[in-house]
Amino acid sequence: MDTSIINYHNPWGIMDFINAFLAILVILIYIYSGNSAHLPSWCIFGVILVAAFRTVSQKKHLDRSIFSVIIFSYMVLSLVGIISVWAYVSSYGFPFAPYNDDSYYFLNIKSLAGWKFPDEYTLYELFMVPAYWLFSFVNKTVSVQDLLPANWAMGAVVVGLAGRLSTKISGRFSLLAIAALLINYNFVDTVIHLYRDVFLLMLSLLCVMHAMRKKYLLALGFAFLAGLTRGGNGLLCIFYVIVFYLFHIGWLKKLNLKTMVVFAVMIVGFIIIDNIAALGGLGRSFMGATEDHEKQTMMGRAVQRQDTMLSGSSGGFDSTKLLHSLGPLGMAVIPLAATINPIRWSSFYATTSISVFRKNRGFGSVLRPVLFFMLLTVISWPFIGPPLILGFLRSIKSVEPMFILSIIFLVTVFVIALVSFQARHRTAFLIFFPCFVALTAGKTDTDKKFRTLLTVFFAVFIIAVNMLPHILRALS
Repeated sequence: MDTSIINYHNPWGIMDFINAFLAILVILIYIYSGNSAHLPSWCIFGVILVAAFRTVSQKKHLDRSIFSVIIFSYMVLSLVGIISVWAYVSSYGFPFAPYNDDSYYFLNIKSLAGWKFPDEYTLYELFMVPAYWLFSFVNKTVSVQDLLPANWAMGAVVVGLAGRLSTKISGRFSLLAIAALLINYNFVDTVIHLYRDVFLLMLSLLCVMHAMRKKYLLALGFAFLAGLTRGGNGLLCIFYVIVFYLFHIGWLKKLNLKTMVVFAVMIVGFIIIDNIAALGGLGRSFMGATEDHEKQTMMGRAVQRQDTMLSGSSGGFDSTKLLHSLGPLGMAVIPLAATINPIRWSSFYATTSISVFRKNRGFGSVLRPVLFFMLLTVISWPFIGPPLILGFLRSIKSVEPMFILSIIFLVTVFVIALVSFQARHRTAFLIFFPCFVALTAGKTDTDKKFRTLLTVFFAVFIIAVNMLPHILRALS
């Protein structure tokens, strides 16, 4: 895709005007929604973001296109975030999402800022404590609105890092590749709330990028930090480093018998170590775990989590439950279903149990503006799906670093899809979407028939999935 949309010589190019317009829009919504008291925090994190890029770009010679993408992402995520806060307060009186997790992290941050240590906390909450202290000097009461811009800023950095990785892999800057991540509902919904996942994504990308450049110690450092935030992701990052090391020494060059033997040895080795050391305690965080988890193996805890998520009392996983109930064939489809989720859209309202601060606040239909991105994601699949699949197939057949990216992507998809069912956990493999899309985006001269077939498949499949419930309802 042509990169001329980014004007390198004129600092007031089209992207600068778009970013300036979005900044004004965000400020107006802050004021109109009654959140103007928290506007300074948004400005501060914006300034930090710009200053950090300027500092890094002088040393790393980062492309200005990446800077434009980062600022644009910060504006988009801020816009969706502040409108969501406004909707939540209007719906049930709290600025938190109706699913408890962000209020849980906020309570942990607040406790740590007051030198009180919760039973379970992670590096993410510790990382956010300085921001809490900073705003405590300005406001007597620090709200989640003061901390949210930090997540939006980190989300923008994640988009920028994913874009830079895709550019280095493909040799070209692709806006479609950036869009594959930035407009994905699972990513946006995760980033705009006070969840630790965005911090994990940033660490994971830094781990991969340093491992690719043979800086293994730095990569392992980021892997360890990821493990202090969520143990499972930390172990995945360690796996990434090992795989890149084996690639660089010639053990994993392409998909052949040697590669399969190496992976078989790695799997058997992990199972042996897991049974000896009972790694289940590392599942949540390398920082520690409850006594019950410490007695578990990682595999045992994964099975237990799967049973819990698929139990009758756990909602929100209807499609996964259905596929799981079909036996081995259905379970084989689960990773594919997780990869292209969401493909169905209903409305801007979600009917759910509202839980904030670990207390049930009621049950009702809640306006969720972020569901616009679910609609956008569904509509985008005929455009993003074909280059994504073609890029992955090209990568799995190659002998370049993209082969390793395709392997770690595949392993991450299977681990997340079969063990962790929450939508925000799927962002662990979404960050690799831009790399695959960038390889084939805009290249209509290659695999033209297959690309056309994939486009038609996605279009027909999405229409069928979205229309079928209405048709069945009309016939019943």
